[in-house]
Amino acid sequence: MKNVSKLALFVAAGMMTAGAQAAEFKVDDETSLYLFGEMEIHAARTTEGDGDDIDDVSDEGSLIGFGGERNFSSGIKAFVEMEVEYDLFGNDGETEVGQSDELDGKAFEHGMSIFGIEGDFGTIEIGNPSDPIFDDYVYETVDYFESAELSKEEYGEEEDTFAYFSPDFDGFEYQLMLRVIDETDKDQDDTETSASVTAQYDFGGFQLVGGYTENGDNETQDPTIGLGAVIELSDNMEIGTRYAKEETAAGAATDFFAVAAEYDYGAGDIYGGIQSVDADGSDTRTEYALGADYEFEDDFSVYAEYANYDRDSGNDTDTFMEVGLRFEF
Repeated sequence: MKNVSKLALFVAAGMMTAGAQAAEFKVDDETSLYLFGEMEIHAARTTEGDGDDIDDVSDEGSLIGFGGERNFSSGIKAFVEMEVEYDLFGNDGETEVGQSDELDGKAFEHGMSIFGIEGDFGTIEIGNPSDPIFDDYVYETVDYFESAELSKEEYGEEEDTFAYFSPDFDGFEYQLMLRVIDETDKDQDDTETSASVTAQYDFGGFQLVGGYTENGDNETQDPTIGLGAVIELSDNMEIGTRYAKEETAAGAATDFFAVAAEYDYGAGDIYGGIQSVDADGSDTRTEYALGADYEFEDDFSVYAEYANYDRDSGNDTDTFMEVGLRFEF
């Protein structure tokens, strides 16, 4: 994901995702429309555990988005937002190596879409957000990367969800997300339920985060828990840390412990992270990732990243490197 200040991201979470670069069109004093987008292409090399290399030049996740909001006299604000993902290079109807999974071989695909209301009570959102709240708050503490991210724990899907974001109680906030999917067909009668809760306390330049998620989409997966912290060391440097534990229904556990940091050198950022992955029945892996970007102009930048996942067999990714170009509006 785009490497931005985690403290700033936590403050903005739960509101419309259109960033500061979005174009705003005032319809009247109460109503505004937004237009925003992103173009991102990269050249990457993936080396698998068995030594095979996969090279690709592809669209890394370009999109265009629309939004609107209206403020009512009661103090409540209603808003709607949607994104359309697209492949800048086009394709022949088959998924390209490196192409966004959501596109699944198509040139265009419906991305996130939400409807929400905001007031003194907090914010309520219904629809398909960009990410589950466990990802947005817990994993996010160590995610400064575009693609060379550290390994993730399991958590529920983000589609067809109901979410609640509390107001700020003197630095304390919490979030709830629920997903109920009826998978009934002629061969089975099944309803899948996923639920997540996250909470954080902001001490100013230091923030604690915790989360719990139950992934009903995967019957073999038990709940996952996570704790994280973000520390603002100075005006241009911050450090994040995270611990997470996931378990299967059979009792096998995987523990993740990561530390990451980002330094703003003026024309861009330098960032990196290291993580221990300890899975029952496997040797403990130590993975790391490094990256840097350079901003030519506001919202127009180039970046380079490298990750080593400490895998020496099979088709799993062992190392990954990329250079990319990103333009936002």
